[in-house]
Amino acid sequence: MEPAQNRRIKWLGLAVGVLALATLLKIYFFGKPTVITVIGEGRVKVKPEQVSFTINFLSQANSPALALFNNTQLARDLFSVLKNAGVEDEDISLAYTQVMPPNVLLGQNNYQAVNTMTAILKDLTAFDNLINQLYQTGASSVSNIVFSTQDSRTIEKEAVALAVEDAQKRAKEMAKLMRKRIVGVVSVTTAEAGGAGAMVGQTSQENTGGRINNSLSQIEIVRTASIIYNLR
Repeated sequence: MEPAQNRRIKWLGLAVGVLALATLLKIYFFGKPTVITVIGEGRVKVKPEQVSFTINFLSQANSPALALFNNTQLARDLFSVLKNAGVEDEDISLAYTQVMPPNVLLGQNNYQAVNTMTAILKDLTAFDNLINQLYQTGASSVSNIVFSTQDSRTIEKEAVALAVEDAQKRAKEMAKLMRKRIVGVVSVTTAEAGGAGAMVGQTSQENTGGRINNSLSQIEIVRTASIIYNLR
């Protein structure tokens, strides 16, 4: 039989080994995880169904009342142009007029009445001619032009889902390279990618009734997903 002292040494060594293994397992499973941030991108192409835009216009006169009167008349003329192009009443919105005093330092000797009008056009073949007519009628500028679909929320959700899927794929690839595994998600943030409406357009040209119309044949809605993962 082994001496009692040798048995005690063996048991002590075994206990130390078990304790070391437990410590390693604790660090592996419960220690501070590795944190990575992955960004995915989702793109969905659709045919545009409408275009929204803002019309800026102003009138000048030597009195505030006359400037306001001229601006009101110009608003009516621009409204008629929109109606003739097929824009519905409910798709036209007129803001409040601002009257600005003369500014001699800037060389402005008259009062200015400034206003904006927003509109949504659903007949995209009329867009080119409509913009030309608005300028000819007296518009100062046409801005905030956004081509979109009438069911944009569904398309945006699809783009977000693709962005999340792309981020998940990239996270798995990174975890594999780091010889780790994904154990949890800390946060998910989605956002638009790009400019106004985050839409990228492809133009086309067509002949309609003897007129050449340049319009968007496709828009691409782009969304990103930034996901923070825990790895072990």
